[in-house]
Amino acid sequence: MSALAIPETATGIVTRTATRILTRTATRILTRAAIRATTRAATTCAAIRATRRVATICTATRVATARAATHTVLRVVPAIGAVTAAGIAAVTPAGIAAVTPASVGAVTPACVGAFAEVAVDDVRAVGRQAVHDGGAEPGGTAGDDGDQPVQLHGHLLKRAALPRSRWQSP
Repeated sequence: MSALAIPETATGIVTRTATRILTRTATRILTRAAIRATTRAATTCAAIRATRRVATICTATRVATARAATHTVLRVVPAIGAVTAAGIAAVTPAGIAAVTPASVGAVTPACVGAFAEVAVDDVRAVGRQAVHDGGAEPGGTAGDDGDQPVQLHGHLLKRAALPRSRWQSP
């Protein structure tokens, strides 16, 4: 072997070894960086998916809660007669979104039932007073002096024919 061949061989060995070490190290570093980046991306995607799921569940809950509240109101409405088609059409998604479980939880069946009963009692009382005054039935007038005919349950009656106490609420 010549003297020049030894340094060449040593240089070649050192170069190859250094290249191998650097390549492995670089590969490891790049692999780890890629794994970290992939993990971060996966975590971010999972977080986004979870957030979307929660948002979907919240929206579904709000809509279901709003529907339940609407059904509760509609059950009470026949006693009140206050809900109209225009009122129902005026319900907006923003209004539905504003309904929270806390606000719905404040409406209890007991308070809704009490409200319906008060409304029914008020309507009955007003009806009784109107019949008593003679102005609610066809044929009668407010301030009727008792001489005018009054129609009650389909029967034409003369108020003067019965004592005043009989004209109290039926």
